[in-house]
Amino acid sequence: MNLLWIVVAIYCFLVFIPIPWSPNVGLDPSWQYGISRAAVEKLIFGQDIIFTYGPLGYLIHGSVLEENFWSIIIFRFLVHFALVTVTSIKILVERSNIVRLSIALSILFAYFRGLSTDYQLLLTFLIVLSFQNIWESKSLRVWSIGIGAFSGFCLLTKFTLGIYTFGSLTLILLSIIYRYFQSKYNLKNACLALFEAFMAAISVAFILLNPNYISSLNKIFLCIIASVVFTLISKFAYGRLFTAKSSKDNLKTANIPIINILFDIYYAIALLLTVSYSSPSLLRYLKTSWQISSGYSSAMSIVGSPWELLLAASQISLILVILFYIVRENMRNLSIALVMLLVLFLSFKHGFVRQDGHIMIFFTMAPFIVALCISRLFQTKSSQVKINGVKKFVFALHLYTLIVLSLINNPSITLLENLAPTKVVNNALLFFNLNNLKTNLQESSDANLSEIKLPARVKKILGNKSVDIVPWEISLVKANNLNWKPRPIFQSYSAYTSFLDRANLRSHLENPRDYIIYSFSSIDGRHPFFDEPETFFNIYCNYKLSPEIQNLINIDKIYNLIILEKRSSSICLSGTNEQKISIPWNINQPFKISDTSIARVEINIKYSILGKIYKTFFRNPPVKIDVTYMDNSINSYRIIPENAMNGVVISNLPKSEHEALMLFQGYLPNRIKSFKFSNINPILYSSKIEGNLNSYKLADNFVKEDKFIDISSLKGVQFLDKKMDSDGVLDTKNKKAGSAENLKTGSKILLSGWAVNKDKEPRIPILLTYGPKYKPLIITRTGKPRIDVAKHFQNDKYTYSGWSIYLNSQEIPQGIHDLRAWIYDPNTNAALPLNGNYRVKVY
Repeated sequence: MNLLWIVVAIYCFLVFIPIPWSPNVGLDPSWQYGISRAAVEKLIFGQDIIFTYGPLGYLIHGSVLEENFWSIIIFRFLVHFALVTVTSIKILVERSNIVRLSIALSILFAYFRGLSTDYQLLLTFLIVLSFQNIWESKSLRVWSIGIGAFSGFCLLTKFTLGIYTFGSLTLILLSIIYRYFQSKYNLKNACLALFEAFMAAISVAFILLNPNYISSLNKIFLCIIASVVFTLISKFAYGRLFTAKSSKDNLKTANIPIINILFDIYYAIALLLTVSYSSPSLLRYLKTSWQISSGYSSAMSIVGSPWELLLAASQISLILVILFYIVRENMRNLSIALVMLLVLFLSFKHGFVRQDGHIMIFFTMAPFIVALCISRLFQTKSSQVKINGVKKFVFALHLYTLIVLSLINNPSITLLENLAPTKVVNNALLFFNLNNLKTNLQESSDANLSEIKLPARVKKILGNKSVDIVPWEISLVKANNLNWKPRPIFQSYSAYTSFLDRANLRSHLENPRDYIIYSFSSIDGRHPFFDEPETFFNIYCNYKLSPEIQNLINIDKIYNLIILEKRSSSICLSGTNEQKISIPWNINQPFKISDTSIARVEINIKYSILGKIYKTFFRNPPVKIDVTYMDNSINSYRIIPENAMNGVVISNLPKSEHEALMLFQGYLPNRIKSFKFSNINPILYSSKIEGNLNSYKLADNFVKEDKFIDISSLKGVQFLDKKMDSDGVLDTKNKKAGSAENLKTGSKILLSGWAVNKDKEPRIPILLTYGPKYKPLIITRTGKPRIDVAKHFQNDKYTYSGWSIYLNSQEIPQGIHDLRAWIYDPNTNAALPLNGNYRVKVY
């Protein structure tokens, strides 16, 4: 039977051999490339780079580059080998085949659902911890030091992995201390084990944080030498002091524990002093990583299916029952129960804060936790009738978790496809011909990145000048061989807190980049200006459109890039406080600013006590700011409470990349009439939002005239027939001619088209109306690219003749209405019609 298990283990090892990936385009591939590039360039994590992954993070989730190919291949192979090996050992030492099967299936299904390298490390670690005999042996302190050192290593790969590993080790040692405290047995040894595990973790993390490992290693050796010297001096002094009172044998016996404790104390003092005053700073790395981790719950939260949450809650409840039972039956199980409780909580928190693909983290860990509980259950001595009943319950629970894991999140391939012999052959051919694999990865990388090559004129301008990329497409660096000088949080959406935003701002102030490649993009419905508020405002004030590239840049896979160049001086003059705000949720806050100013609001959203508890154990639902523009359009944007105090730009707030371009050109479109804050669960926050509204006058030579039109003041508009010198179309059409589109009150309508007028500037006002009397609804302006229109008229002046706008149907009375679009002339208060109309039925 053991031979069969070994054969199965070897087969699974070959099936799931890790094959790395090459750089690609997109949000996740960009950060994967970013952490690999940062490690190659020996940037300091916690200082030059702040991210969820540390300086060794590229080993588990980084892109393969020529410089790190072998280190990634070897590391991921060793991790995979370690997990298969310790799982095999765990299976072989178990006496019951059904326990063996539960452990094997848990690992197999985890691999089936895409077990990443970091979680391979975690599962390996937890299996090692589950061997109870290592904690009962005389080598407790040796094991503690070794596992503590491993935890320090994990901390430098991914911060949360460090929490998993060191948190688990600490809980095990604390439970052992508790047991020994009750029995008065070997308590000192257990306390020393915890202390030494802590020192080992700090020592390894301190060494590996520095790209120059040798330098930090030398400092650790000096700490050890200093500790030995002071220990010997103390031993000598202790011996002289007590020579008259005891024999040499008694002195030697008495000195052993004291000397050990003295060495630990001296080493701890030396190590903490070294860590505190050394650069790179481990303390700063821990602080900045904690900022990322603590801001995640609200900044990245996504509310998903309630059924997924219900499945997770049911599994948690049932697992808690099993953990309670195994502890009650045998207090020696307290240590593993506490570890499983920590893993259960962290995997649920990580999986369900952002309830998308991340839920697989929890559903992957649940069967594994149950399998380890089954293992402990078979070692528990209890009445046979009682234990048999519990076993049936636990096996049913394990089957339930495996079924959920295999079905959740729509797996694209089956377990049988994963285990097909052809996959073993293909993996073997790839992995055991590594030079060929390296060539294939390089070719794949070149093919992926060839689609994001910048135009030659852009590359010529950038040259070897320092470049930052906002918000996240770091793959541009490799594709175009750019001189990338990243801000610490190199992807804007991750600047979750005020601290992180200011770290980026400080980087830009201390070392301004020559150019910024900017894209008006964000995630989760955020406005791009809100991701790193203070940093973006600095960019807006101190950077201008490159004189040679005044328009948006579009390449195969990336669109609407803006090339910004460093200004000689800021265009934003000193700010003035316009007003303090204190508004309840869902109440509009009106405001006005001058025509040549831009406004920021410092938003202080405080959590209630319930909100703080809720956020700690779960997630906070998204906070939104609903903005009403002067043209009567309403847009809703997600906002991050933890960094909003830094002052988000509230007016003028572009709705699209084309309007963002205009803002950098000096136009100030989209004045804001009012704003309000909304949240689906306001009891998690204080009842009022406090803040300060500040305005910043812009330099007169920058602001271009773009006469503001208040839709609410339009009266007596003359709706004329079309003239020969104007043309345009409302492109939005009904699906069937003469029919009306059904719209629920409050839903949004996207209207778009184009317009040209020989006598007007490219930014033509477009008025939208409804009903037979043409009641004004909303105003927008042309400015979106319409290459087709320019070609039709054979006039490059009309390249940006397109327009689009979202209209809220609540602005229209219920019933059937025809929507029309017009070219509006504010000087004559007259409107010329565009072709087409769009019929809607609002109910």
